[in-house]
Amino acid sequence: MSAPPVDAALRDRVATMVSTATDGEVTTEEILTGGGSLAALGVGSLAVLRLVDALDDELGVQLDLDTPGTHLDDFDDLVRTVQERAVADDLVRTVQERAVADDLGRTTQRPAVADDLGGTMQERAVRDD
Repeated sequence: MSAPPVDAALRDRVATMVSTATDGEVTTEEILTGGGSLAALGVGSLAVLRLVDALDDELGVQLDLDTPGTHLDDFDDLVRTVQERAVADDLVRTVQERAVADDLGRTTQRPAVADDLGGTMQERAVRDD
């Protein structure tokens, strides 16, 4: 089975992030045209740590260097991993947000209390919406 296609805009953005992590010692163009091994391009371990922080800060993608399957040496594998994690993280975030919204919906409903303005507070809230 072939690998999923890499988003070109994401590839460009990650290349820029890699270049920034190296303080410009490796240019975006070198990364995009060279592809392949980041180490072979001159991306050192400090730059990799900076890159991991930048991916988390800018894209919300967390990469754990100790986790098997975290591809950081090959540029296109890195972009593919970021793309897959971004999609997975969005899905997880959506599920978590829905769960929180459901919990809030259950905890914020108040018992119906009659008021002197005609109807219960809940009935008025529905009418006001």
